[in-house]
Amino acid sequence: EVNTTIADGQYTVTMTGKQQYLFAITSIPDFSAKDFVWSMDATVIESAASAGDMLLELSVREVDGLSGPHYSFSIFNDGTSSGEVWPTKKYQDVIEFWSYESNNAISLDPGVVNNISLEVNGSTFTLYVNGQKIKDVTDTTITEAGEVSFSLAMYEPDETLKIAFDNLVITAIP
Repeated sequence: EVNTTIADGQYTVTMTGKQQYLFAITSIPDFSAKDFVWSMDATVIESAASAGDMLLELSVREVDGLSGPHYSFSIFNDGTSSGEVWPTKKYQDVIEFWSYESNNAISLDPGVVNNISLEVNGSTFTLYVNGQKIKDVTDTTITEAGEVSFSLAMYEPDETLKIAFDNLVITAIP
């Protein structure tokens, strides 16, 4: 079950898992780019997700939407992160850049504002959380412009998550 609202300038998503692995995708409408900086604030308002059972993912250069080739960068509610490229539509083809690396800059705890930033510049991708560089990778698998989206996922049923997003800014890199 997923509900979304916009109030006081914040986009809020409330999810309640009715099955194992529930996710909600929000695409940025009418936006496609190759090189840019994406920044937004994410604040968990309420969460019953166990540590490591919830993630926030930024997806970029979605050539054929999220189900096609794209890059994805995730932060988890246990303070870890990951990054990968989907060169095809097949999950078996996913190439991980890093997986479940811990970083004390990440805190998806209720009431904590996390500023999440992703710089996409040519073949370099740099993820920041709260001003701290989490990781940068270089990859040339997908070189064309594409759509962007962010996703939320919970891995276990009967868990609830309410998260607010604010201050979304996407700035082109010339």
